[in-house]
Amino acid sequence: MKHCVVDVDDEHNPYAVTWDYGKEYDKYVDLVDDAGMWDILFDAEFYMDAYPMLSMLYHEDEDLLLEHFQTVGVHEGRQGSEDFNVAAYMENCDSKLAKAFGEDYECYYFYYALNKKTESKIDTTNDGSYPIQMDIVLTALQRLEMKKINEYRDEVDVDDVATNAEFLALADYRAWVNYTDDKKYAQVGNGHDWANDNMDALYDMMDSFGADMFAENTWHIDNSEGRVTDRNYAKGYRESQEHYESMVSDEYGFAAPSNVYARWYEDDHVHYCQYDLYLDACE
Repeated sequence: MKHCVVDVDDEHNPYAVTWDYGKEYDKYVDLVDDAGMWDILFDAEFYMDAYPMLSMLYHEDEDLLLEHFQTVGVHEGRQGSEDFNVAAYMENCDSKLAKAFGEDYECYYFYYALNKKTESKIDTTNDGSYPIQMDIVLTALQRLEMKKINEYRDEVDVDDVATNAEFLALADYRAWVNYTDDKKYAQVGNGHDWANDNMDALYDMMDSFGADMFAENTWHIDNSEGRVTDRNYAKGYRESQEHYESMVSDEYGFAAPSNVYARWYEDDHVHYCQYDLYLDACE
């Protein structure tokens, strides 16, 4: 559960889950840095333009966006700069390399960066025929939430919902905004107030996805013991008729579960929230 919780008072990264792949992985990140190749693989302006919801979630913090790319982004096969698209590299690199790495996308980034003398000759540009993202990395909570949502939809013979990386970033941003300086949003019972107060911004977000309909389910919880409990949020939504109807409605084709966002207070209690968002369309 701890790997799915965001501490909104974290001085390093209060916006999203920080991924830790271990010291051996970090060594490769540092080697690419020593080779001066992150500037080839990653351009902050390109990243923000390509993934606007992710950029919004991270408040356009270029250092945190680079950190996202170095961990989550490369595992998802995201294009991080104009000059390097991993799908193009996979198609044009030595077939032995592709056979060895398979769909472990991060390996291609590291190999290209650490063998630039030979690999820089390979065409890695995107002519528009390659995707800018190959996969989506979900936390354990997000995987469970998607699984349960679709199980409940199967029970009523409704098509499964899919998800989308940008929509997931919006879901996390949606949870984060309940801990802004306006304290009313971070209170139990006020979970939907931000959405109600910011409908113009939400409509703009919906337009960016090509969506006409939006719904959100949320849990806002205070725990006097100062801990975030491990729970099945979809199960809780099932127990409320209004939340359940959103979850199984055939009007929605896409869902995005947020991670858990939490704030600890001086009296040792914790307030935390989780959101499941729904859209009818997601371009």
